[in-house]
Amino acid sequence: MALNIEQKQQLVTILAKRLINLEFQMNNQDQLSKNELKEAIANYEKDRDSLMQLILAKAKEMGYPEPKDWPDSNPMGEINKLSGGKIARTEAYQDILGQIIMM
Repeated sequence: MALNIEQKQQLVTILAKRLINLEFQMNNQDQLSKNELKEAIANYEKDRDSLMQLILAKAKEMGYPEPKDWPDSNPMGEINKLSGGKIARTEAYQDILGQIIMM
């Protein structure tokens, strides 16, 4: 099932909010139990992987090769636009961007 633009925006916005919340939790570990921290880390890893899959799907849609051969970060920028700029505020986004730039 293909998603329309509005559905993609909602998906990316939800993902951004989740990543921001999970990053806050991980940065304030003293307020979490060990189980809550473990769960936050696991959810963060899943959401970070989801973000990467969204970026790779957008890159493929835009005709980009493998990330190591990207001349720029336009696919990431397009995903960020869908979230109204919220994705770029996440550490996950910045980490992925750094990896792409360093390839």
